[in-house]
Amino acid sequence: MLKLNKNIDELLIAGALSNLFYSIAYPIVHTITMKSINSNIMSLTGLLNCVLVAIITKMWLNKSKELYKIFGIMLGIEVVAYGILTGLFLIKVADPLMYFIGDAIMGAIITRNIICGGTRLKSLRYEGEAREEFDNKTTYYCTITSIIGYGFSALITLPTDLGFIFMFIGIAVDNIFYYKVFKNTKY
Repeated sequence: MLKLNKNIDELLIAGALSNLFYSIAYPIVHTITMKSINSNIMSLTGLLNCVLVAIITKMWLNKSKELYKIFGIMLGIEVVAYGILTGLFLIKVADPLMYFIGDAIMGAIITRNIICGGTRLKSLRYEGEAREEFDNKTTYYCTITSIIGYGFSALITLPTDLGFIFMFIGIAVDNIFYYKVFKNTKY
């Protein structure tokens, strides 16, 4: 029977597993969504993203402690929102263009809040060289899972629906692990 090492950092597991799903799914999801847009839509979503990221990051710079209290709720909102978007895509209510725009908006608003909250979580969890070690391990393990995921995708083209499901699973897995760590971290 396989036993997991209880000393393995759950945030490292989150990063590695979610990244594996992303790297398997990304080639098909990106190909499908990019075919549905033109350079104007790409520019507008990029501009919107930059404006919203600047505003949200500034809010976190000013109110980090207060906003962090709802970090767990944001993790849940992201899973629900992407679940709905993915479901709408799978039942053909949302087309690739709608998925792209929905993803861009949610990424700029919800995911940016989660990134800022995750930064606070890591600052509470790791100090000094421990933070450096965590960041380097995250890069290492995510690179290894990217090699595996992109290698798989280079050999096997996923059916479109499965690619979008894998993308959603990557988001959900990441957020579940982050929520568990968030609930067990004093702030």
